[in-house]
Amino acid sequence: MSQKIEKVLNNNVVLAFNESDQEMVVMGRGIAFQKHPGDEIEEDKIEKTFVPEGQDVMEHLLSLYRDIDPDILEVATNVI
Repeated sequence: MSQKIEKVLNNNVVLAFNESDQEMVVMGRGIAFQKHPGDEIEEDKIEKTFVPEGQDVMEHLLSLYRDIDPDILEVATNVI
């Protein structure tokens, strides 16, 4: 499934759209390293995908990811 980056939140988290234009948060180690909006996501780097049920949920997720230190997010992802 092809997913295009809409916004890079940090090296490990992006806001993306799939082929059906469904908005999602995609996580993976280095998934956004040297990537820009419009670039395709490398499928082998995807570790987790979150598809919100409504816009309020998406806005809440984005605000959480913006506030989390990237190093802490990476440690938490590795623990999980």
